[in-house]
Amino acid sequence: MKIFMNEELTTLEKILACICHIGWLFFGIGYLIIPFFIWLYSINKNELFNHHCKQSLKVQLLYLLIMIISIFITAIFELNPIGLVIFMFVITLGFLIYCVMACAKVLDNEYFTYPLC
Repeated sequence: MKIFMNEELTTLEKILACICHIGWLFFGIGYLIIPFFIWLYSINKNELFNHHCKQSLKVQLLYLLIMIISIFITAIFELNPIGLVIFMFVITLGFLIYCVMACAKVLDNEYFTYPLC
């Protein structure tokens, strides 16, 4: 039986949830590993904290999938790499905006769900 704890996040939980959301900007290849371990830490913790960790993992997996598919499409159809760079920039900018919005929701102790997730 799962016990739901208080919906108020502690300072540590807020910091960890924000790291989950914007970690892909700073940790390079570990952008999935670090949020995954934070999510494992959050499983039996606050439900709001767990929700934010799961959302960040889902959106980062989606981001990775979009990038891999776009690289393969560019390589298979021998498209101009400049178009790929522009596409990646636009997608990354969109993800950045939503990550900042998610961090703002974490600080306000509110739920946030990414579009398409």
